[in-house]
Amino acid sequence: MPYSPRWLVEQGRDDEAKSTLSYLRSSPAETPEVVTEYLEIKAEVMIQRELKAISTAGKGGLRAAIQPYLDLFSSWSNFHRLYIGCTTMFFQQFIGCNMMLLRP
Repeated sequence: MPYSPRWLVEQGRDDEAKSTLSYLRSSPAETPEVVTEYLEIKAEVMIQRELKAISTAGKGGLRAAIQPYLDLFSSWSNFHRLYIGCTTMFFQQFIGCNMMLLRP
C-alpha cells in the first residue's frame, strides 16, 4: 500500500506524491488529470498551513500545542462530528461488538 499523496505533500515529498498519484490513477504522471489532482492537493496543504499559522499566531508553546484540540470545540459542526465519533466508540465498547471471544 503506497503512502497517501496528501501526507507525502505535507512532508515535502512532492515527487513521490506525483508518482503515487500516477500509480493510483494508472496513468502517467504528466497526464492533465494527475497534474490537476496533485496541484489541488498542494493548494489545500498550503491553505491548511496558512490557517494553522494564523490560528496559532502569537500563542506560546503549550497553547500552540493544544490549539488543534481546542479547535474541536470551536464550532457546532466540529463538536457535532466529535460527539458522533465518541458516542459511536462508546456504544461499541458498551455492547461489546468489538470483543473477541476466546475459547479454552
